[in-house]
Amino acid sequence: MSIIQSQYSSKLTNYSQLICLYAVCDTKALFQAIEIRVSADGNYTIRSNSSFNTEVFLYHDSFDPNYWYINLLLYDYGHLDDPNFQFNYMLNSSHKYIVVIAKYVPLTIGSFVIIGSGPGTTNFTFFNTSSKIKRKVVMKMNIYSCVLLDVQNNNMVHSFYSSALVSGGPVYCRLTPCNNGTNYYYETIGLNVSVSGLYYIACNSTFDSYGYLWTSSYTTYLGYDDDGAGNSQFLLKFYLNSTIEYWLVVTTYSALRTGNFSIVTTGPEPITYIF
Repeated sequence: MSIIQSQYSSKLTNYSQLICLYAVCDTKALFQAIEIRVSADGNYTIRSNSSFNTEVFLYHDSFDPNYWYINLLLYDYGHLDDPNFQFNYMLNSSHKYIVVIAKYVPLTIGSFVIIGSGPGTTNFTFFNTSSKIKRKVVMKMNIYSCVLLDVQNNNMVHSFYSSALVSGGPVYCRLTPCNNGTNYYYETIGLNVSVSGLYYIACNSTFDSYGYLWTSSYTTYLGYDDDGAGNSQFLLKFYLNSTIEYWLVVTTYSALRTGNFSIVTTGPEPITYIF
C-alpha cells in the first residue's frame, strides 16, 4: 500500500489565541487549532517540524478552549533533544479531528509544519475557535474527561501516555482452555512514582478496555477494572508508593480486539511511563 503525505504550514505569534490548561491561570499557552479530515480509513502518522518545543492535543469532532479536557483523544509534547512531536492514530474518513498546537509564553516566534501520512490524503484547515468560546457545550463527557476536570479544579497533576493494540502484537490467555478464541492483545506499561499518594489511572480507547495493576516483576497483583470510567473504559484508583515500581496492563474485554488508547494518570506529582 502506498503512503500519501500531506502537510500544513503556519506559525504561532503574539497575536495567537491563549488557552489556560491549569486551574491557576497565571501562565497561559499560545495555541492554534487545525482541523483534520482524511480521505480513507486507516492508521495515520501526524508529526511536526518546528524550531520550538510544543505541546499537542488531538480531539475528536470538536474542540473548545474553555473545555479543553472534553473530546481529548491523546496528548504529546516535544523534548529538549527533539522539539517535534509524532503520534500514530487510526483515523476514520467519516469523522472530524482537531489537532491543537500549544506553546507557553514567553514565546520565541516561529513557524511550524504539520505532516500527515497514511493510506489517504490528510486535509488540514485552520479551525476557528473564536465563535465557539461562549456557546453552550454539548459534547461527549466521560469519566476520563471528569478526571482531567478534577485535576484542573484541585491542582492535581496529570501524566499522559498514548499507544495502540495492534494485530500481531503480544497476546495472553485469560480463560481456559486456551485456544485461538480466548487470546487477548495487551500492552504492559511501567509506572515510576516520584511521590507517594493517591493516584487515578483512567483509560480512553476505541475498544472496550480492561486494566490490571501489578507491582514490579508481577510479584503482587493489586487489582483490575473493566468499566469504572464509563463508556466501557477502566478506571483504577490506588495509593502508590514511591519506593515501588508498578506495572499497568492494558488489554481488551473481548478477545483479539485492536485499537488506539490513551492513559491519563493523576495524582500529587507526574508519573514516568516505562515502555
